[in-house]
Amino acid sequence: MSSEIALYAILSGAAGVTALVSTEIHPGILPQSVAITQSAISFRQVSDAAVGKFGADSDLTRARLQIDCWANKYDKARAIAKAVAGKNSAVRRYSGTAGGVVVQNITVLNGGTDLYEPDTGAHHIAVDIQMDFEA
Repeated sequence: MSSEIALYAILSGAAGVTALVSTEIHPGILPQSVAITQSAISFRQVSDAAVGKFGADSDLTRARLQIDCWANKYDKARAIAKAVAGKNSAVRRYSGTAGGVVVQNITVLNGGTDLYEPDTGAHHIAVDIQMDFEA
């Protein structure tokens, strides 16, 4: 849960992100109340594991998270993904304290996989990151 708290704080505190999605940043599944005409972000932790240090336990945890960038047009979804994980973006190489969680490093694993939801007409860019944080 700490990785999600930190990621929410990072994304909601990034002017480049909030300029595109306002306050539509949601942990877990995108709520049905968010109209597809809106731009939004949803995210979830995919996995996590304790990280050993010199053969011993440490307070460090490595989590993999997926950040989903949603919009009614492809170029809007791509702009959100760029604000989230592109060069000089909100999460790329982030380190610091976010939401009370000490984040040592964030690595972007995948800058965006293009997806489309034909039932809703939503464009969806999935970004994968790895976060090292103190648990």
